[in-house]
Amino acid sequence: MDKPRLTELVEQLSAGSERFRATVRSARSVHRFGRSPCQISEGALTSLPSAFALIRQEGTMAHSPGVAEPPTIRRTELQRHPASVPGRLIVQTLFEIPVGMASGRHRHPGEEVGFLIHGSVAMEFDDRPTLTIHAGQPFLIPPGVVHNARNITPDVTTKMLSTYFVDEDEPLVTQCR
Repeated sequence: MDKPRLTELVEQLSAGSERFRATVRSARSVHRFGRSPCQISEGALTSLPSAFALIRQEGTMAHSPGVAEPPTIRRTELQRHPASVPGRLIVQTLFEIPVGMASGRHRHPGEEVGFLIHGSVAMEFDDRPTLTIHAGQPFLIPPGVVHNARNITPDVTTKMLSTYFVDEDEPLVTQCR
């Protein structure tokens, strides 16, 4: 890929360009509504592979050699499928919280059924006592309940598997003040 094209893609990704968002929406609609890839615009098909290649390389491009990348909270979507209930989705994620960090107060538009894979968290709520969850333990958070997952493990990134049963028209996560 030539440098001007790479620069253009970096600008599109960092600025959250409408074309890139439209490309992502097109890709999601293929998955959500089962449309044929032939119904996606040619621009979407050509820019997606380049964008994903750029994202894979981003870690090596964005930091100087020998400089560690700062730890970040990551929510990786593993799967998303229509539920048997009309208007609902089942979404599964792997959520990683580095040492000393927290998810921030947020809520979901449906149930969160989770399992702590690694580490320990203090699950803080606005309307009930804090729940301490350790690796190997499940948890359930009702729809709309504001919560904050805080990594309380002194030396490892906490990893949890969360499955959501949510309204398809709502964002998966809504941050709260």
